[in-house]
Amino acid sequence: MVDIATWEDDPGQEGEGRQPITVEGPDLSALALPVEIDGPVVAPDVYDRGTADFRYWVAAEAVARGVDYWAPILPGGTAWSVTGGGSLVVKPDAGTDLNAYYDRETLSFFHFPDQDPTVFSGESPEVVCHELGHAVLDAIKPELWDTSFIEAASFHEGFGDMSAVLSTLQNDEYREFIADNVLALNHYSRLSRTAEQLGAGLRALRPDAVEAECLRCLANSWFYQDPSGLPPMAPAWLLASEPHSFSRVFTGAFLDGLAGMVEGPGSDAIAAAVQDMGRILVAGVVAAPVVPSFYAEVAYAMLLADNDTFGGKYLQPLAGAFVRHGVLALTSQGEIVRPEGAPSLGVMTVGGGENHVVISGAELGTSQDVHVPLPTMTRTAGTASSDVDFGPVAPPTATHATRAFVEDLFRRSRVQVDQEVRAPSFGAAPAAPVAAPPVRPTKFTHTLVEEDGMLVLRRRIFDCHG
Repeated sequence: MVDIATWEDDPGQEGEGRQPITVEGPDLSALALPVEIDGPVVAPDVYDRGTADFRYWVAAEAVARGVDYWAPILPGGTAWSVTGGGSLVVKPDAGTDLNAYYDRETLSFFHFPDQDPTVFSGESPEVVCHELGHAVLDAIKPELWDTSFIEAASFHEGFGDMSAVLSTLQNDEYREFIADNVLALNHYSRLSRTAEQLGAGLRALRPDAVEAECLRCLANSWFYQDPSGLPPMAPAWLLASEPHSFSRVFTGAFLDGLAGMVEGPGSDAIAAAVQDMGRILVAGVVAAPVVPSFYAEVAYAMLLADNDTFGGKYLQPLAGAFVRHGVLALTSQGEIVRPEGAPSLGVMTVGGGENHVVISGAELGTSQDVHVPLPTMTRTAGTASSDVDFGPVAPPTATHATRAFVEDLFRRSRVQVDQEVRAPSFGAAPAAPVAAPPVRPTKFTHTLVEEDGMLVLRRRIFDCHG
């Protein structure tokens, strides 16, 4: 194979002085999960940074790095959730925006020319592996796609950040750098800071939108709160129910747990912990029922996976991390029995057996009621997250959790609502055509779709920043 130039983790902030590294170019045709780069094929070579050819191979190497990590630990027969099957398409530059997204067809990245230098989100391996994480999670837990629970959406974002960390640590030289220069993986470092360049670009537009030196930092002390009681948006130094913000509760626990799993000094010890964490995480995700209290379900399932796979070898660091961040209550050991109960008021079953929560259009500013798909899985007895006062937090009903998530989406203008389905009080259609302003490709994560005479909420994308 021919060598190519890429970044270890992220281009970093302007003036930081990071330099590309040279690695063996990947053979995308040999990946266990099919991936292709959109556009003309670029011959592998060591291209100058700042060129489209350089960015092509940064994206190719990053996605190959991620697939090579995840594929061996995914359940047998795992395939992308791409419509009709086939390859996941990577678009290194899909247009103008300061974001990136996964839409069940592509990993799409953008450029933002209104800054010097221009920010290309696809030039960051961390951003690429974050979006790849969405695709991986969608492949093993597709029911999360249309699930309208804050914790389910937040976990999706958290899984993207966890994918970025775990994939980055596949690079031998980078792992050796971390082993030699960072006392513990959960200390503040390049590893814990995700997407520094993209974060700097966003910070230049909205100083409170992202953290001080990155998009999100996994070395944190965020403690669980019932997300339905949080504001839908907040400065980066506060916790909000917005999924990227709330994801930091789980990813903080993840990084603490991963740090505790490392047995001894050196790169090899980190590599072993990273492999074992991936197996535990995937097993936990596959086993966890999709319910409003999804964080606790995944965390508890991860403890069971550690017990089944490694004989409880990592119980202390994992349980300790989940308890410290409130993801699991101290009592999450089978003592809390949750009543199963009947379906909540407001839930209806429609054609094909899909359950919906129906929300009045008057509450959302639409001319029709909005149908929101609802998973109907049963909670695990004995698991809960911590209340900020003491004891376990009472799990919300599925109806309550759905309504909280959907109202937050509308508050943040994240739902694409065509003019004809807006309620008159929210602005009737203009008498004469008016040129619509350009819409950012990542503005709307959801859309309202007419299905069998119903107005149904469906997800469009998972993006990198809300």
